[in-house]
Amino acid sequence: MDSVSIFAKYRFSNAFEYESHLEIGNGRVISEPNRKYCESTKQELPIDCLEKCSVTAKYALRERLERSEVSGKFALPEVFVTCESTGKRVHSDETAVCCMSGKRVVRDELFQSEQSGRLALAKYFNTCQITGASVLNDELVQSAVSGKLVRSDQTIYLTGTYDLVHQSEATQCAYSGNWYRKSDCETSDVTGKPLAKDRLVYSAKSGRKCDLSEIKKCEVTGDALLPDEVGVCSLSKKSVSLDLLRTCPETGQVALDSIFEICQASNTRVLPAGLGMCCLTGKKVRRSLLGTSEASGKTCLKSSLVVCEESFAKLLPSETQVCEVTQKRVDVRLLRKCAASGKVALESKMVKSQASGNWILAEYTKTMPNGAIVGADEVALCCWTRKYLRSDQTAKCSLTDLLFEKTLLNASGEFGLLRECLDGRKIGEPVPDGAYLARLLPKVFGGVTSFQWTPSRAGTSHILFGTKSIFGFNAKVFAVIAHGDRNGLTLLNVILFGKRTKGIWHLTEKITL
Repeated sequence: MDSVSIFAKYRFSNAFEYESHLEIGNGRVISEPNRKYCESTKQELPIDCLEKCSVTAKYALRERLERSEVSGKFALPEVFVTCESTGKRVHSDETAVCCMSGKRVVRDELFQSEQSGRLALAKYFNTCQITGASVLNDELVQSAVSGKLVRSDQTIYLTGTYDLVHQSEATQCAYSGNWYRKSDCETSDVTGKPLAKDRLVYSAKSGRKCDLSEIKKCEVTGDALLPDEVGVCSLSKKSVSLDLLRTCPETGQVALDSIFEICQASNTRVLPAGLGMCCLTGKKVRRSLLGTSEASGKTCLKSSLVVCEESFAKLLPSETQVCEVTQKRVDVRLLRKCAASGKVALESKMVKSQASGNWILAEYTKTMPNGAIVGADEVALCCWTRKYLRSDQTAKCSLTDLLFEKTLLNASGEFGLLRECLDGRKIGEPVPDGAYLARLLPKVFGGVTSFQWTPSRAGTSHILFGTKSIFGFNAKVFAVIAHGDRNGLTLLNVILFGKRTKGIWHLTEKITL
């Protein structure tokens, strides 16, 4: 047999009628509503006839519950109270106690204080006449300044009095923390903060005001000043009035004007540390006006420095000189004195003698056969050996005025071999062409048909000597030094004529060639 759905209506009293849906089949109930425990009947009943208490969350017959006159929610009778203001029956959790009357009333009838958060009926409230806040009557006080009713939590006592005022009607001194009437305060010209008039002090210079804790004393004049009217001298470290300070244009330091000195070049005032001494004038001048010699490190005015035309170094005038070759004014360190001429010139124009180490202008040098360059007057050519020697190793023969190595000269300064030939102590070799001299210099050697010669070891120098007479009378012994070979001789400097007496030759005539 198929099941049948029915809706059963039933009552527990005459107050309410309930309806539940059932499924019937085979003579039995197939399905029915869930059951819950009823708090009021203490029985398991269909959920369709039960209502949940909005306060306790317990289930009970709907007819056993009361409905709130405020929220319309059901609850067990034992949780209901009567509002002592409106008389309405409401749940206990829909009420609160008025803090002023002590009555339990519906929450909607209560207001909350903006000061304390306390709840009370409207008749116990008023408005703060300064902030507009709604607060309880017992939270208001009367301001001693304006007479207005103001919220008590924003009031303060004026310092030294029992006057209670709203904090907006007073000013707190930023330095003492005390509260005063606004008319009893001023504003610091230093910080812009408020302060009590009895703490005011004034600048002796500008008349500006500040708190007594902010005042500064000038350590020079003793004047009381504001902090922004005082500076610190970077040298003395004293705190002084700004108008006594000056900024050094050279060092950037700020110091007392009395410490500054005058630059004797620019006439500006500068700190001692910003001055230097010009070594040329002895004047104290700004360091920025001074230049440094790249030679000595000495300082002088930049305008007095001389630029070397060779190295472009900046130097003191006394550290330069004119090159006598190029006429350039240059660093004296680049100059050398020519040992031959005495001229002062650039080293680059000189040659260093490989004989003496002296610097010599090229025009006064000589290149030796071995390639060495020496001063022309540093060497001499021995006319006998034909060797170059140091000048101090040679001397002139007193007979011929020719240069010889000193070791070849006798004590009288004469070429020793020549003296031996003239004295007859040296016998030379006969010259095959005895008439050679007569042909060469007939006016001097006319009649000479034979003579001798003594060659040097190298064979390039010779002493030609012999006797000249007229028919065997007035015999004169002659001698001359020559260079060359038999194919061509060159007579040097002078021809000597003289008499030989007792083996000693005496000069009678010297013919210069």
